[in-house]
Amino acid sequence: MVKNKKGQALVEFIIILPIFIFMILTVIDIGKLLYDKNIMQNNLNDVVSLYKQGNNYEKLGEYLKEKDDKAKLEISNEDNRYIEFKIIKTPVINTPGLNLLIKDLEAKRVINYE
Repeated sequence: MVKNKKGQALVEFIIILPIFIFMILTVIDIGKLLYDKNIMQNNLNDVVSLYKQGNNYEKLGEYLKEKDDKAKLEISNEDNRYIEFKIIKTPVINTPGLNLLIKDLEAKRVINYE
């Protein structure tokens, strides 16, 4: 026979609370990651557009630095047929343990070498 229902509810609440907080933080962090990835894709579109307009690599790096000072631009042209633009950024993650799964965000675009 249970005499104290309030104590039972409190114990159940204390057990569930950390799991609930972890889930909320995870949803918030994943939303921020998706937002950052979208911003990186938009910045990459701008960088590729500037490249097609004839700007050199230094100008592209300066443009990206103005837009996002934590992002890094990598440009590679290995086979002289295609040029690859890549933006890499280390995200800020608040959820414990999620930073073990997600190291860097990356946006990549490959275009014909002109």
